[in-house]
Amino acid sequence: MSGSRIVDLSLSIESEMPHFAGTPPVYIAQSHRLDDEGYRMCTVLLGNHAGTHLDAPSHFLADGATVENVDLDRCVGEAHVLDLTHKVPLAPITVADVLAAGAGTDPGQRLLLRTDWDLRFGEPAYFTDFPPLAPETARWFADHDVKLVGLDIPSLHQTAFVELHEVMLGAGIAIIESLANLRSLTQEQVFLSAAPLKLAGADGAPVRAVAIESRES
Repeated sequence: MSGSRIVDLSLSIESEMPHFAGTPPVYIAQSHRLDDEGYRMCTVLLGNHAGTHLDAPSHFLADGATVENVDLDRCVGEAHVLDLTHKVPLAPITVADVLAAGAGTDPGQRLLLRTDWDLRFGEPAYFTDFPPLAPETARWFADHDVKLVGLDIPSLHQTAFVELHEVMLGAGIAIIESLANLRSLTQEQVFLSAAPLKLAGADGAPVRAVAIESRES
């Protein structure tokens, strides 16, 4: 990795971190201690969509693949960062927005949508007032064979999330939600690593997403 810069794009998973209503809270507690056992270990309990995470097709599709069967080629590789920081709360992200931000039309793109909404993490509005994807945008991603869409918002849409997930997951698109720190990237083109934990039979899993920038660019 000589000559490269690694940028963490993940939320920290912490006990009692904010989470969607109706989903399990996060619990992290020390189970073994240096003074007792001579080493440290923790017990970790969390929902599989806590923090930065990948939605597997089975999250919304009856016959969809579970997370251990997601094609990792979709989650690792060159990605394009789209600056959408002009979007105000609740303003839909349109096809015109993503095209103006630099999305191409060739198949196989990995797109990272930057709104800086992660700055609201910890506020109640984080889960309710984010700028959602317009339904037309989800269909555009599907029609153009996009490999991955990563977003720094907690879901695709406040009310139409089932429809949008069905469209995108049905097209095989890897969806990464609750990214963070996209504003720290200095290049529009980065190498993304966002592989999920290999949780057999699960409909999603946490991701430690990182971007690698070349210092020579």
